[in-house]
Amino acid sequence: MGTPSADDLGARIIAIAKALAAGEDDAAAVLGALVPTDSAARMGQAAAGIVSAAEALRDRAAQAAAEVAQDAAAQQARAQEELDTALARLAAERDRAVALADGAVAAADTALEQAKATGSDALGAATQTRDAAIAAAGTARTGALSAFDRAQQAAQQTFDEVRTTAVAAVADAEATAKKAADDATARIAQAPAEAKAMVERAVSAVAGLPDDVIGLGQDALAKLDGALTWPSGILSLVAKALIWLKQECFADVDQLQVVWQPADPGPLGIGLLWQQGADTLRILYRPGTGGAPDALVIRSTGAAEHTLSGDGISLVFRGPTDRMLTIGAGLAPGDLGPDGVSLEIALSRLRFTESFGPFAATADPPTLRVVLSSAAAWSYRATVALPRYGGSFRPAQLFAAAGVPMPISIPGIEEYRSLTLGISDGRAIVQEGAA
Repeated sequence: MGTPSADDLGARIIAIAKALAAGEDDAAAVLGALVPTDSAARMGQAAAGIVSAAEALRDRAAQAAAEVAQDAAAQQARAQEELDTALARLAAERDRAVALADGAVAAADTALEQAKATGSDALGAATQTRDAAIAAAGTARTGALSAFDRAQQAAQQTFDEVRTTAVAAVADAEATAKKAADDATARIAQAPAEAKAMVERAVSAVAGLPDDVIGLGQDALAKLDGALTWPSGILSLVAKALIWLKQECFADVDQLQVVWQPADPGPLGIGLLWQQGADTLRILYRPGTGGAPDALVIRSTGAAEHTLSGDGISLVFRGPTDRMLTIGAGLAPGDLGPDGVSLEIALSRLRFTESFGPFAATADPPTLRVVLSSAAAWSYRATVALPRYGGSFRPAQLFAAAGVPMPISIPGIEEYRSLTLGISDGRAIVQEGAA
């Protein structure tokens, strides 16, 4: 068996890629199940939920105010009842004291009448006894009345304090309920506006696309990544690549979003949306359906060059602006301009530098570049370039580490090369030279 030529190698690479993606593609079904297409309806449901929650809050506040008012009224009624009971008990004790005093006076009068019949000496003693009884009865009556007045004043003061506390509690409850009701009413009035603003922001994020698209957030991307199988078709491979790119390199870059285009009402598709001020870039992959071929749909507005910077990666897109380009095998070549469309990816995180004593190895970050052009037919070129790789050897360090003194200076040895691998229209590219 002979060694395959570079042209055969490129063709085999393409054949292997097609074979990997030849399985049943489940990306469309998974995305359709995970991603909601009724965004506006869901926003309306969210607004209705906010209104319902606010109304429930207002009703609970009113119910709480009513319960506090009832408790305060019951507390005030109990205080009034306790006051009436205490006053009745004090009045009964006052009446008993007065009755006892009146009884003592009556007994003294009876003793006086009896003494009148027995003689002057007994009369004097009885008179003194009666006077003392009357004085004691008057003192007892006065004390009973005074104690009753003091008790009545104390009970009235206690009642007034309880009533004041109850009235204050009712006022506080009413104020709290009113504030909660006002807040709930404001929330009810604000909810539709907030929901509308959410819809408008979601729509403006993809304004200008030929069809509706849906932005996939981190949660949706994580669920999609776990649900997709691989290898299972070009769409799944593209979805996996976009998910990795967003999660690993652009997780904190809000300007770049993964977007999904449902099959209804427009064609199926998945891709990237970049927005920075007036500059936008939209790249969608649409798998072929119904006899239509696979297609790459690109639309750029604003600048002709877009630079997307992420964590350890930089993407530079160059191409015609303010128009939509549809690129794919089997499609009529479009006018891509004299320089075509290019995407250059620099992976700065893949820089390699390592030292092994007197030896040092290094490799600069690779750069991936894809160029599409068209004339009579589509033409493509995809390359991976290592602009500089190699190493150096320092013999002086080796002798110094061994403790061998050198009377002369020994120069080091360095060798750095560059390497480019790629495919151009099905033919392999291998370019190697000095750095």
